[in-house]
Amino acid sequence: QYLIWTDRDDCGFPCEGVANTIDDASPAIQYARKQTYLAAKRVMALPAATDLPSRAGDEEMATRCRDAVRHAVPKIETEAWLGDHYTVCLDRDTSGLTDVWTGKPLPIGKLTGWDDYSIYTSNGLLLPTIIGKSSPFDVRRINADLTSAIRETQSPYGCGHCSSDGTNVWISQNLWRDMTGRYLGA
Repeated sequence: QYLIWTDRDDCGFPCEGVANTIDDASPAIQYARKQTYLAAKRVMALPAATDLPSRAGDEEMATRCRDAVRHAVPKIETEAWLGDHYTVCLDRDTSGLTDVWTGKPLPIGKLTGWDDYSIYTSNGLLLPTIIGKSSPFDVRRINADLTSAIRETQSPYGCGHCSSDGTNVWISQNLWRDMTGRYLGA
């Protein structure tokens, strides 16, 4: 129910309950409502959410989950794709965004990093892919996003979160991205 609920405005992207623990990243990664990596994670989690109620005989919920995937993927592919990578988020300015650490609104203006290259886009694809679940996303785009992100975020110690802030390197996320790329044939 949460995975259905979080897309509050029927845009294909979670827009409520999107706080994360990436506290050293760009404002777009920390504070944006409609983050592409969370949208991808949601889409990849929904088939599991479909299996559980289906096994319990709740076909209505299973159908809602399947419909949510069919509805979200084209919107994500259309709204977030920039030719060689997916945007970090759909939010382009700071209107209505709050710094979750201070509780104060972000200064009005452009949201830094909304269109960055990011190593997080494919984050939610790894676990389903490991167990043989196919991706509903265009795998060529996912692979292009992976390789473009590596090119644009590379530092001497690995890739940073995104292209506007390559200094924060999480080795675990680099490994996660690399494993996803391997399973998807990048």
